[in-house]
Amino acid sequence: QSTTLERFDVSQNRLYGTIPDFSPDSKMELFWLFLNQFDGTIPPSLTSLPNLTHLDLDFLSLYGTIPPFGGPNASLVQCYMASNQFSGNLGRILATLPTATLEIFDVNNNLITGEIPTMIGDFSQLQRLSLSVNRIRGTIPTEIGRLQSGLRMYYSDNLLVGTIPTEIGLLTAMEYFFVSRNNNINGTIPTEVGNMASLLSFGAIQNSLTGTLPTELANCSNLVSFGVSSNRIEGNLSEIIDFFQPAMFELFLGENILTGSIPTTIGRLIGLETLVIGENQIVGHLPSEIGQLTNFTAFLLANNSITGPLPSEIGQLTNLQQFAAQRNNFTGTLPSEMAQMTSLIILDVSENSLTGSPGVITELTTIVAVRFYDNPFDGVSEVCNGNLVGVQIAANYCDNIVFNCSCCTHCCEYNSDGQRNCPSITGSVL
Repeated sequence: QSTTLERFDVSQNRLYGTIPDFSPDSKMELFWLFLNQFDGTIPPSLTSLPNLTHLDLDFLSLYGTIPPFGGPNASLVQCYMASNQFSGNLGRILATLPTATLEIFDVNNNLITGEIPTMIGDFSQLQRLSLSVNRIRGTIPTEIGRLQSGLRMYYSDNLLVGTIPTEIGLLTAMEYFFVSRNNNINGTIPTEVGNMASLLSFGAIQNSLTGTLPTELANCSNLVSFGVSSNRIEGNLSEIIDFFQPAMFELFLGENILTGSIPTTIGRLIGLETLVIGENQIVGHLPSEIGQLTNFTAFLLANNSITGPLPSEIGQLTNLQQFAAQRNNFTGTLPSEMAQMTSLIILDVSENSLTGSPGVITELTTIVAVRFYDNPFDGVSEVCNGNLVGVQIAANYCDNIVFNCSCCTHCCEYNSDGQRNCPSITGSVL
């Protein structure tokens, strides 16, 4: 063993085996193995190296408990251990890390348990804390407000409960904050979020948040991604849309209790690529200003009560790949301008009141899957006479053929509970 070697980087290869023991006299400062095929456990002699500043063991096949680090006397600055099978109690692990020097601690996608300890606030230089996809319980401690250097916090896919602490407003340098999926965060989003002037992305999808979104979100002028789908948030969609800046590119508001209509001011969000507002209580018409969102790639508004025709301006969405408008009250015909939607892959307009012929679908050369059952179309002969070779089409009921559809690949039936069962289309995320 060499005791003079200071940097060892064999990352992104096809090496395998186990990590060897280290001499206590080792001068190792940087040790990177990420994206290889190493397995086994971490030798305690590695984490206790006094000069170690950068450790990267991401994307290996390591397991077992994470051994103690050198504590206050250690020099560790960056510690990456994501996507392994590490176990152990989070509080005990953090207690052995140096609070004065640590900037990055990433244990995403492991088997870490325990709670986020209050001593987390002692890490004065901590910029990134990545704890997602583990088994961490308890609440988010108010002490996170002391992490003044914090830029990124990832708590998604754990077992967290409680509220988002108001102290989040002290994190004025914070850029990314995520508590989405499999947690059970409740209460409201605190108004103090408006103090997070550097915030770029906020995610709290699939929790138990209630109340209305704070108007102070309008102060987050750098915000480009906001996700609170699958909660119990209330409020008027028209007012919420006005919180956000034109640079917003992802907005996830689906599966809540939002009311109102899609405002004409939606056209102001010219950077928007993804808008999810499905499964709310939205009414009114789809405004023609939707055609101004030419960066759109996904527009999901299913399961609402939107009425009126699809505006001809929808044809201006030439980058749109997924359009989910099923289970609304749209009327009129599919506009001929839809033929200009040259990127559309998945289209679902089922369970509306659309009439005429859906023949314009045959001009969508990129289409892979179509669902348009439960509409009083005149017929679908134009679709079946088109060139939709290999396209999955769901148009009819198995037990009640409304019109002949020789090219349909799916049909819908009722189960024993009287619920409609329409097979999902491969590749659909609708």
